[in-house]
Amino acid sequence: MKILSKFSSTITILTVGCFILRTVECTNTRQNAGENPILLEGDIVPTRNTIAAEYGTKFNRKLVDEVLAARSSDPSLMSAEDRDSDDDNIISVNGSVTNGSILLWKTDWRSDELWHIPVYFQSGAYTEPQLKLVKQGIRRLQKMTASIKFDFITAPYTNGTPFLHVGTFGLDICASYVGMDTSVATLPDGQFVWLGNSCLERGQGQVQHEIMHALGFHHEHSRPDRDTYVTVLWQNVAESEKHNFDIRNDVDSLGTAYDYKSVMHYSEYELSNVGGQTIDAKGNAVGQREKLSFLDKVSIRLLYQCESGPRTIQQYNAEGRCTADCKCGLNKNGCRKQMVNYDGLCKGTLVCKNNICKNA
Repeated sequence: MKILSKFSSTITILTVGCFILRTVECTNTRQNAGENPILLEGDIVPTRNTIAAEYGTKFNRKLVDEVLAARSSDPSLMSAEDRDSDDDNIISVNGSVTNGSILLWKTDWRSDELWHIPVYFQSGAYTEPQLKLVKQGIRRLQKMTASIKFDFITAPYTNGTPFLHVGTFGLDICASYVGMDTSVATLPDGQFVWLGNSCLERGQGQVQHEIMHALGFHHEHSRPDRDTYVTVLWQNVAESEKHNFDIRNDVDSLGTAYDYKSVMHYSEYELSNVGGQTIDAKGNAVGQREKLSFLDKVSIRLLYQCESGPRTIQQYNAEGRCTADCKCGLNKNGCRKQMVNYDGLCKGTLVCKNNICKNA
């Protein structure tokens, strides 16, 4: 599973699996659409505190996790410039949770007992087929987890309500913040998720990768226990990109297993200096961008299914998938206890039919 962070006494704070860095202007913070952002760990935008602590207050440009057109598991398709510009900082729940300052999108809990997240799509950024692909990727994540409701809005909010703003913003990159950054999410432009045209060529899985960053997930290979499961071949990692392979000791896996299949895991040739292999996954395939893995789905549920806050995989297994606090969403099973179907274990107006939460 991915990576989560500790919770604040007033606001749930998490970072999971893969994470993104945020903008850090000391004043008048804003995501300059056409300005190519600096990257830290591939496709994550760091927070102000992170940047100030590691780079000083003068280092005030946003750090974004980019995936350029030429990035590929095939090193022959990657130019030196592309490799040098690929800093990815993403948080994932599949097996690791960071004890950092990542906020979850938990500001709008409604009668359907789902966390609602508004999403606006940049006007004119995509062709009709591209926009369809992006929306399908987001909706598929929503359906597979049944813990979050993405509300596609037709105009940006101007009243301070936080929202995600998905588009290209003049850049051909894949990048996102990790979790909700209120310094930008509440502004009239919302919180950017960069999905460039070349990024979309990788399909719905890449869309879900960036959205998972926005939900608070770091990269899978940032887990503290990663050396047990993969070996980083440091001699093949581009010198300027070695920080992208650092272990995050502030990560708590919430008890989830290491997930080679996670959509948040790097491929074996990511950020290579001369086209050599950078990650030895010990015979396991890594870096897929087709769709959420099983543990990706579970990780999102651990963070967002319950009204009271995240839970561990041990609690998930011991208490059951569906509880009074952590009710199950549409078409999810686990609402039957001792051979009795309980509607009260299903979200909103859903009813329990043969151990599955269904529409009434």
